[in-house]
Amino acid sequence: MGFTVVSFSSGTAYSGCDTDTKFTSIAESACLFGNTPYSFIGRYISNTDYEQSGDLSNTELAYLTQEGWAVAVIQHALAGGTTLTESLGVTIANNAIANAESISAPSGTTLWLDVENFAADSSAQAFCAAWGDTVNRSGKFGAGLYYGAPGLTSSEVQYLLDDQLFFWAWSGCGQVTGIGESLRQGPCDTSMSGTCNGVTYTVSIDEDTKLSTATVGGFVAYS
Repeated sequence: MGFTVVSFSSGTAYSGCDTDTKFTSIAESACLFGNTPYSFIGRYISNTDYEQSGDLSNTELAYLTQEGWAVAVIQHALAGGTTLTESLGVTIANNAIANAESISAPSGTTLWLDVENFAADSSAQAFCAAWGDTVNRSGKFGAGLYYGAPGLTSSEVQYLLDDQLFFWAWSGCGQVTGIGESLRQGPCDTSMSGTCNGVTYTVSIDEDTKLSTATVGGFVAYS
């Protein structure tokens, strides 16, 4: 048994969520999964060259997928004020690839680049393009873009999509750009809870929806 990759087809809207909170036990993931309507969950890998303690691990990936969730693998945004450059895009992409491999993400997994809250300029575009090109050239993973307010503008995101460096785009909470997002985020900063065997688990989340018009692949599942 291990991990596989699954897709959500068009024609149906699927609910999901993403969280920066680490799941620390099978009981926690089972309790929360049993009390939510979500089909997928987004969890984060590090932008450094190793997985940080609070980020997605192989063990946590197993917890989540064994309980039936499909997992979107998202790379943490860089700290605000970071100067985005083409060379940094290559470095961060290589970190994403290494960290995804370290948690046993299978071939075909989509890695999502979080570029929320960065100024939209030519440097940001070069950074994103270099990141996407590096991930795609790995021959193992696909590149997706998680963008949001204020972040890149719709015209700049459209430029990247036209170059086919990114398969799909996510919008920031409540922000709709009208360029054909596949997943849309909101409401944000909410929580889900479950009580199992006298223990209450609570995690802070942003809700996500896979739009009915889109087919989205590259989620990690259990096989």
